[in-house]
Formats: sequence, C-alpha cells, structure tokens
Amino acid sequence: MIFFHSSPTLETAGNVVRPGNWGRIVRKKGKTHPYWEAEPVFERIRQERFNHLPSRLNSAYGCPTQAQLEFFVRVGFRNDVRAHYLYAVEKLEPDAPQHIADYSLMTLNAPGETLAGQAERYWQGGFRYKIADNPGMICEEIFTSSPLVILEQIGFVGPKQKGRQR
Repeated sequence: MIFFHSSPTLETAGNVVRPGNWGRIVRKKGKTHPYWEAEPVFERIRQERFNHLPSRLNSAYGCPTQAQLEFFVRVGFRNDVRAHYLYAVEKLEPDAPQHIADYSLMTLNAPGETLAGQAERYWQGGFRYKIADNPGMICEEIFTSSPLVILEQIGFVGPKQKGRQR
C-alpha cells in the first residue's frame, strides 16, 4: 500500500524511515512540546482499550493521499520555517499494524469534550471533523510500527519567507 510522508530531510528512493521519531521529539522537548499533555492521554487510552493498534510514539507517519499530505504540511506546519520534502512511501513490513485516524483530534477540543473523549474517538478511527474552509479535505494520518521505504520524492514545500508566495 502506497501512502505519503513528509520530512525536513532530503531522502532518496530506497532510503528507510525508522518508526519512533515523533515519540523521540516529544520526549526530548518535554513540557515545551505542544502535544506533551495530549500524547500520554492518547497512549493510556490505546493501552487500555486499543492495545492491538500501534503506539503513536513508536510509529512512522504519513497520509493516505498526496492531497492530504500537502494540506497537512501547509496547515499543520504553517509556523515551521523549515522546508518539507514530500515522498511516496510504503511499509517495509507489509503486515505490521497500522491505524488511520483524524489528526485534528490531537489539536481540537469540541465544546464540552475532553482529551480522553477525543482519544477514544481517535482510536476508534471512524470520526472525521469537517473543515469549514476546505469542505472536501479529510485530515487523516496513517501510522505504523513498520519502517517506511521511500519510493520517490513527489514534492517540496519551502520555508515561508517574507515577500515569497506559494
């Protein structure tokens, strides 16, 4: 199954992306990381109710479609000054566990919702937020415990610079 991955690192076809980088970054930054409070809640709910699914902290990530990845990089990384290379990838271990969920559940709190409630919906996998200003877009991420193999570079999103428009 081919899906799509972004990285600030320039890769070539055949390179392998190891799972767990997200968790390493969250742990390294600690309380200064924007998901420091959410990730332990999501991990606890996964361990208690969905332990057959891979841990977010020990996985490799992507999006099911190129359009979803491009949206994620432009909106999700809108304050990031680094360039992001876009890649078509596939799992090195085809039978490794994976999960597809709405990544908006990590950052948005619906009125009256709790992180635990959002985590429950995230791990159930069927919930999708509707995006008012982009009604056709679905904010899905796919993650797996498998390493990813880079198939090809499919795009590039450069850093935001004054006077430069995309």
